[in-house]
Amino acid sequence: MDTKDKILRQVRTKYGGGTRRLSVDKNFKSEDLLKKATDLFFPGGMSPKGPLEYFTRGLLDYKSHKCEFDVTVSEMYDSSALTTLRFYLS
Repeated sequence: MDTKDKILRQVRTKYGGGTRRLSVDKNFKSEDLLKKATDLFFPGGMSPKGPLEYFTRGLLDYKSHKCEFDVTVSEMYDSSALTTLRFYLS
């Protein structure tokens, strides 16, 4: 989220963002997905935008709503009825 105007902005691949496709166990919880995304986009605690400690992180669902941390991937499939889940690291 851009802190100046409070708008979510996509980070392009050449700036350390982009889309990744992962397969995870259905018992994974949102907090596990957040950790995995953090490891991908902040390898060694660093990204092209700066060190991890400069950022407040969260995980958003396909509707840009915050994900509950105790919900499993299986429960998210059931509640959304989607064939592929998409999440966003914010």
